[in-house]
Amino acid sequence: MSEISISETGNSVEFDVIVKPKARNNAILGVHDNAIRIGVSAAPEKGKANDAVIKLLSKLLKIPVSDIQIESGETSRRKRIKVIGVKPEEIKELIKEQS
Repeated sequence: MSEISISETGNSVEFDVIVKPKARNNAILGVHDNAIRIGVSAAPEKGKANDAVIKLLSKLLKIPVSDIQIESGETSRRKRIKVIGVKPEEIKELIKEQS
């Protein structure tokens, strides 16, 4: 398993995710190519998969949906995510717990 690259700026962190739409479950699948692999059951149409990624991260990190943004890659499988109010260690711990 490769190491995830997380950058911290002020009270937020940014990291990459690789989304697998139409997965069986909404879940963190592990780390690949310095990014968190996330499977979502939603189809990649009209932002449904993006919404599912944000809702999953919100639920797992126990933070409001409004604290999570897609910074880039809205129409790509690889996305840059910004999360407000979370430390890099919390993201790394989440990956350990979920994968």
